Amino acid sequence: LVWASIVTYIIPVVALFLAMGIAHQYGLGVGIQATAALIAFLASLALVRWIGKSFKGPKIIEK
Repeated sequence: LVWASIVTYIIPVVALFLAMGIAHQYGLGVGIQATAALIAFLASLALVRWIGKSFKGPKIIEK
């Protein structure tokens, strides 16, 4: 459960920083940086959802 929480938080943050950093490195305008960040964020949400399907839900153990 902790691993799932970490992955869910880290992937979008890394995607945002990479998109904005790469766009800034190439000297692109603020609008393009924002668009790249939005696209990266949406793609990361899709990736997190795809990864999330591999995690199994909690199991109820009865005595």
